[in-house]
Amino acid sequence: MKRFPFVLLLIFVFIYSISTSHAAPSSNSATFSIFDILFIGAIIFFIVRALRGRTSRNNNPKDDWTLGGKDQDSYSPTASNEPRTTPGADKITSLYPEQTTHKGLRPIEMSDPNFTEGDFLAAAREVFSTVQQAKANEELEQIEFLMDKAMLNQLQEDIATWRKEGKRVQLDSATIHSALVADAIQQMGTDCITVKFEATLDRTFLPVDVEGEPEPVHETVTEYWRFMRNIGEAAWQLIGVYDADEYEE
Repeated sequence: MKRFPFVLLLIFVFIYSISTSHAAPSSNSATFSIFDILFIGAIIFFIVRALRGRTSRNNNPKDDWTLGGKDQDSYSPTASNEPRTTPGADKITSLYPEQTTHKGLRPIEMSDPNFTEGDFLAAAREVFSTVQQAKANEELEQIEFLMDKAMLNQLQEDIATWRKEGKRVQLDSATIHSALVADAIQQMGTDCITVKFEATLDRTFLPVDVEGEPEPVHETVTEYWRFMRNIGEAAWQLIGVYDADEYEE
């Protein structure tokens, strides 16, 4: 279709050449025949059309167009799909926070702008180590503010069991290998988060009587520690500790 004007021009030239070859000898006069006028008009028409087409093409945007300012990489729809680094991309702050590990944390984050999963897990690690040490030292009264009454009673029962067996415990080390949010829920005016701990406890069970022998115990544990608070309050309390079998039930 783009070559149609050129073909039409050739037809005009052909007709003109035939007409001039059959014209009378008087055609050398100063007057123009009808074919002369048509031929000249056709040439002018095609020249104007060609110039307008070229101007229109120059004004149209390129197929390989760019987007962005002078300091930005260009965007090309025909370019390769390989990833490209934009200058200053490392300084961009996302409008939305990064996705948290557990979706149940989202309502807690929305109601408490100061809450972050990282800070919570760091505090949970501290509680884990502190409780293990206080339990071994039989000093639970110093940390009872960290837990509710039921949790305190459970730990006291563990100490009482050791005593009945004629043992006391020395905590040599408590190494936390991982601490992850296993469950999180906000309901009935409370926030509740369960943390899965994988840790190694090195303890020495010492006999209450001097005659017994120390019994070193190296134990790898997987436990689920549950924390709860009232919505709007900052302080969390430990309300339960479960091993893997108890938690799965």
